[in-house]
Amino acid sequence: MREHDELGGRVAEPVWRFYEAPGGGSQVEKDIQAAFGSDVKGRARLAALMMRIARGQTLRRDVTDLKRGLYEGRLTHEGREFRLFFTKRDGGLLLLALHFTRKKSQTIPKEIKLARKRLADAPDGV
Repeated sequence: MREHDELGGRVAEPVWRFYEAPGGGSQVEKDIQAAFGSDVKGRARLAALMMRIARGQTLRRDVTDLKRGLYEGRLTHEGREFRLFFTKRDGGLLLLALHFTRKKSQTIPKEIKLARKRLADAPDGV
């Protein structure tokens, strides 16, 4: 369901993009493929999380604000924990996925550091 503004016009939903390395290609998409392979249910649950984030309809534990423009989306699937690090651009109309990983420990500073580096390297408007 799309929201409408005061004049009855449709409000654009945010668009997801995946960070691309300077040489091309999306490591985020490769990480998602490696994590889920042919697991259709896992991919569907990630897509549902991304949709809730885009629509601003997140559940209580879906998103954590890591400050300085970095957010962490959380997904639990078949007893495993996954994290999608992302940022918001253009007033929240663009959601840029920076890094996807399976959580293996309580704290994941290496993954947060990588997401922050990609955030700093991402050109404006992407």
